[in-house]
Amino acid sequence: MKIYLAILGVSLIAHTAFSGSLVGVGLLLAQPETNGQVKVMQIVPDSPASEAGIKVGCWLISVDGTPTRGMTLSNCVYRIRGVPGTEVVLGVVDPKLHRTNEVTLKRAAIHFKAPPVHPSKVLPSTNNDP
Repeated sequence: MKIYLAILGVSLIAHTAFSGSLVGVGLLLAQPETNGQVKVMQIVPDSPASEAGIKVGCWLISVDGTPTRGMTLSNCVYRIRGVPGTEVVLGVVDPKLHRTNEVTLKRAAIHFKAPPVHPSKVLPSTNNDP
């Protein structure tokens, strides 16, 4: 099963050495090919998502009322990111508790350092850059 990862709009595969800050809510998301749903893979500590109690393993089912099923991961991340201090409403399913919640988060600058990726795990470039 292939999984696509994105953190706050930056692909970890494409930007393996990226660190810094972006505006968002502090979620590392994945979209397994098998079902097209968006899954929470990691939470940035001290972020709006961690403070709201969103857990790893939860499914993101909507962003501001728009269902995420069939949405590309990049579109989902684009909708979550925004201007610092503005709100975004996420529909979240916790599969362990069999509970669905709508969570209102305030976007903020998220500071992080991307984890190192072993060179053998990096995909080859699709452009013709040397």
